[in-house]
Amino acid sequence: MKKLMRWSAILGGSFLAAAFMLVAGLGMNRMTAAAETGSASGVPETADPEAGPGHELILQGNRYKPSELYERAVILNTEASEGADSQEKEILARIEERCRALLEAEGIRVYSISEEGKEADPENKMLLAEQTKAGLYLGLTLGGDTDTEVFGSYVCYNSLYFRPWLTNGSFADRMEREVVTAIEGKALGLVEVEEGILTELSIPAAVVCPGYMSNETEKELLLTQAYQERIAEGICKGITDTFEELELR
Repeated sequence: MKKLMRWSAILGGSFLAAAFMLVAGLGMNRMTAAAETGSASGVPETADPEAGPGHELILQGNRYKPSELYERAVILNTEASEGADSQEKEILARIEERCRALLEAEGIRVYSISEEGKEADPENKMLLAEQTKAGLYLGLTLGGDTDTEVFGSYVCYNSLYFRPWLTNGSFADRMEREVVTAIEGKALGLVEVEEGILTELSIPAAVVCPGYMSNETEKELLLTQAYQERIAEGICKGITDTFEELELR
């Protein structure tokens, strides 16, 4: 009887050891497969903002780390018009690049989802705003009109976003004032829109148009580096002043 019990214990122990080895082997295989998948596909399409370092968000080929949240962050997005030529795209890209440099010098993190002058998908804009917890959204575009005499600057906004001390309208008004002052230009006023990304965002948001490509005189100015610099300075001033106002509340 004792011999039978001893053999049962040995067989039982061997069975448990084999089962443990099988489970461990399966676990290692799953980890290896996951690692191989990660190395093949890069990083996940979305990431938890609360996740640790290494988790990234990919939008239009750009990588962001939403775990690296900043108190002062802005989404800057160039929006080229339909059928925009290379000159228009280049102007927008240069202004955006200069804005980034000026804002980062002020300690403001800049996120951008523009790619080669193309407007990013609205869902990507919303996802980036949610994941990065950016405080402001600013679009940048250039105007065009069949009337070539039209020129000047305007800013688009939507009145749905509201805070007692900062509405989209007041944010847009500040951006127009600062840009027009910087370029010593003509203010065309604010334009309220009722569709598009500005109606979806839950943060202060506006789209700045500093000039018209259809006006030859204004187009020549927009093509110069000095004028692009002044536009960027106006945008930077408007954004930094808005963050300072938000931080006082």
